[in-house]
Amino acid sequence: MGKWTHAVVFMSVIGFVLFFVPGNDFPPDTLDASLLQEVEAEGNLNEEMKKTIPTSYEAPSTETALKALPYRVTLPESLPFDAEPFQVLDIKDWNDKDGKDIRIELRTVSKEDEGWIIIEADDYENARYKLGITETIGLVDGVKADFKTNQSLESSMLHWSADGVQFSINYKYVGEPYDKDRHIKVLKDLANQMLKGM
Repeated sequence: MGKWTHAVVFMSVIGFVLFFVPGNDFPPDTLDASLLQEVEAEGNLNEEMKKTIPTSYEAPSTETALKALPYRVTLPESLPFDAEPFQVLDIKDWNDKDGKDIRIELRTVSKEDEGWIIIEADDYENARYKLGITETIGLVDGVKADFKTNQSLESSMLHWSADGVQFSINYKYVGEPYDKDRHIKVLKDLANQMLKGM
C-alpha cells in the first residue's frame, strides 16, 4: 500500500473510534427516555385523552436531562447575577410522542431572590414565539434573534433558531430599575454563550 492508502485507512479508523467510543459528545437521534422518568398525567384521563397530551419527564439532574436530548443545549456559565444552578422545570415529548418533538425548560434564580432566567428549547415549530411585537437583535455567527420586552413586568425575552432548534431566554431582575438596553445586553451575552457552545 502507498502512503496515501495508509493515511486514508488511519483516518477512517480514527473517525470510527471517535464516533463509536462511549462518552462521545453527539446527541442521540431521539430523546433518550431511558435516562429519564415519565411523569404520570394527572386527573381522570382515559386512554384516548392521554394520546392528545404530551408525555412529560423528570430528570435526576440537569446534566442527565441535557444528555438525553436529541439536540445540543449549552447553558451559559457567566450570569448577570449570583445564581443558583440551573434546574430542569419540564421535558415534554409532543406530537407523535416519538422522541423527536422535544421541549425542555430550565430555570435559575438569583440567590437574593431578585430575578430569574428561564431557558427553553424546542426542536419543532412553535407558533407562540411569533406572537407580539419584536425587535431584531444580531448575535454571533450572523444569527438573528427576536427581542420582546414587557416593561410592566420588568421582564424580557430573546428568541432565535440554530441547527433546527428554537431557543428562548426569559430574563427578569428587580435588583435595579428596569432598563431595556441592559436587558438586551444581558440577553445577547447569554445567547452568545449558548451559541458558542453548540
